[in-house]
Amino acid sequence: MEFRDLFKPHFESRCNKLVPRWKRPPAERLKINADGGFSQETGEGSWGFILRDEDGDVLLAGAGKLHHATETWQSELLACIQ
Repeated sequence: MEFRDLFKPHFESRCNKLVPRWKRPPAERLKINADGGFSQETGEGSWGFILRDEDGDVLLAGAGKLHHATETWQSELLACIQ
């Protein structure tokens, strides 16, 4: 990442339309984002999650590796239940 890119607004441009990268939850609520993936070739996967408050402050985050996955949903589900 270029140094000057650190000071750009937190928006991506798609077809001359500003699209926010992350939406804040309503006041006094928390928001969790989770994702996972795996390689069909190796059967290995990974998962991750992040929990933020209404100000965008990170309250909890985690990530890990899955050694025996057969479907993407397995790693995504593990991210959710962690």
